[in-house]
Amino acid sequence: MRFITFIAFLISVCCPKLLKAQVIKWDENRPLKWSDFKGRLGFGWSASTYTQINYTYKVLNLDCNYLITFDIESDFYPENSMSWSHYNGDDAYLLKHEQLHFDINELFTRKFAAAVNATVFTDNFRSEIQEIFNKNWAERCAMESRYDAESEHSRNSKMQYRWQLFVYLQLLHLPRNY
Repeated sequence: MRFITFIAFLISVCCPKLLKAQVIKWDENRPLKWSDFKGRLGFGWSASTYTQINYTYKVLNLDCNYLITFDIESDFYPENSMSWSHYNGDDAYLLKHEQLHFDINELFTRKFAAAVNATVFTDNFRSEIQEIFNKNWAERCAMESRYDAESEHSRNSKMQYRWQLFVYLQLLHLPRNY
């Protein structure tokens, strides 16, 4: 048992990437590439993008006044079974559609950060944080669905362009705040 614990410790110190799934953090200077889509091929669409808003927080209790600091990220999971593509670099237009899913995730990551940073939390901070996250996540999912419906999963080029412009302007309006 000690040997297994020692091996686990060595792996965590020497090779921490082995313990963590590959993640691409949102970066305006690092757009997605088709080679990022490493999941098992799916059916029904040409590609699929799996993104998440991830957060952790630390709480400091100062006489029932809570100082809460957050670590928030907008992440794309290339090896997740929901990030896949039937393409290997020959469809830049569709890749922009998939990138916009990641950009929408970033927009709602910023909205979540703005909401928690503007909140004065009480003793019930765990529930309050979860409520803010759930509301934000529901709005994100609704926007994702509307985007796919209105752009017809990228087939409607006019609506695709409108969505790209809309999200770009929203990101400009709400600078990165986390």
